[in-house]
Amino acid sequence: MLRKRLLLLFAVIVPLLVLGGCYPYEEFGPAQAPELNSADYLPQTTGNKWIYDYKENDVNGNDDATKSRTDTVVITGTMSVYGKNPSVYKRVNTRGLTDTIFRAVENSKYYEWVPYLDLQATKLNINRWFEFINFKTQNWDIFDTNVTNMSVELMGQPGLFTGKVSFKGVRGTQSKMTVIKSGHPEMVDVYEFIQNVVVEGTFTSTTQINVKGGTAIHIFVGKGVGIINQIYDPLTLSVPPFNNNLIIKGSAKSLLVSYTPAP
Repeated sequence: MLRKRLLLLFAVIVPLLVLGGCYPYEEFGPAQAPELNSADYLPQTTGNKWIYDYKENDVNGNDDATKSRTDTVVITGTMSVYGKNPSVYKRVNTRGLTDTIFRAVENSKYYEWVPYLDLQATKLNINRWFEFINFKTQNWDIFDTNVTNMSVELMGQPGLFTGKVSFKGVRGTQSKMTVIKSGHPEMVDVYEFIQNVVVEGTFTSTTQINVKGGTAIHIFVGKGVGIINQIYDPLTLSVPPFNNNLIIKGSAKSLLVSYTPAP
């Protein structure tokens, strides 16, 4: 089904980030373009530890308790990966998932490594660093590629999808949030970053129709803490004239429970 293919596209292009958040917060409006060092907001010391609560809603906006989990993330060291020297993040959650994430900070930028996967179904060949956060630039391209003749099934009808996958970054508002750091509440400066993902093109079977899917991911980064909060907007799909803005995956959020810096 096209829904499953689109979910695979988004699952690949939007890597599983271990993100979280905590309220209350004060919002100051659109952020300016200060000369900020990403390392000041995204600490990379070996031994740093974050705990997050993850929750997800179904397509009707109701809490899906079967998707709830707690993620524990620890920086275990550094290593050389395709021209960069990222920190190695080990993640374990209460549903049995264990994985590794490579994250690198360079001046005002923050990168994550997306490895090569067998993506014959999506016809995408990804094996590169993605610039997910930029403190200096208001807008930037994260990923942009074309997909040709991807085999899909739409509303029970097999066919081919041809189109574009677009993934763009936007620096949002500046605010303050209270987080639990080393067991104590602390107010920290926070920047929001928005990642807009769009899959748009045509589905061809007996006829040709236009399709468009998209979502936005809101990332909140706290000074001296790292990624505090992530909110996924619902993933929608428009297939005129059948349905506009059909929700095919509900919203989700990951909230920081605590951050413990390395001793």
